Amino acid sequence: MTLRDDLTDALANANVQAFLRVIRAGESSQDDRAYRMMLGGSLFGDTSAHPNVTVRVPGLPASTAAGAYQFLHGTWGECKTALDLPDFSPASQDLAAVYLIRRRGALADVLAGRIETAIAKCAKEW
Repeated sequence: MTLRDDLTDALANANVQAFLRVIRAGESSQDDRAYRMMLGGSLFGDTSAHPNVTVRVPGLPASTAAGAYQFLHGTWGECKTALDLPDFSPASQDLAAVYLIRRRGALADVLAGRIETAIAKCAKEW
């Protein structure tokens, strides 16, 4: 079984789905627009790739954050390569978010329902 298979299996877990909703609530929104949202709330249209647009919002550093989980372009590149993701679609973004949760050492905590522990481990990511 590959890493991508393991993460796809984890993505089907109710605790993982709930944790992803919590992240989206803080990073973008709960509706389908979240997957096309850039920092500051503007939307991009093409999900074939990360938009890699630098956005400047007063009071925040310039950022390429985009998508439901506000992936920086560099972070997205790491996820895309590690998981061989074909695009920046909602399915790819969800899988990449689970990859980042795992990279932070929090996936087992999310699966077991240890949400406070998982949040603490993921705090530097989101």
